[in-house]
Amino acid sequence: MFVYAMRGGGYVKIGVSDDIERRLMSFNGGALPFEMSLICLGEADTVSALEMEAGLLGAMPRLRGEWIAGSVTDTEIVSAFEAWRWDS
Repeated sequence: MFVYAMRGGGYVKIGVSDDIERRLMSFNGGALPFEMSLICLGEADTVSALEMEAGLLGAMPRLRGEWIAGSVTDTEIVSAFEAWRWDS
């Protein structure tokens, strides 16, 4: 299971997927009116992945669901991913 952060169209998406390539293709295949690009990726067992996703979403300005404000920098997102891996 993977926890990912993707950016596109002024938004950032934090989510969980078992197939990150398929997930990225689902966004870039027409599901959204803009292209998404991968910022960060972490691998964990299912429970840890869900906990990590919830922790990352709780630490960032959420817009709706798994979408967070695009004003969050890539550096902030990568730092949050790295902090989770060391603290868990």
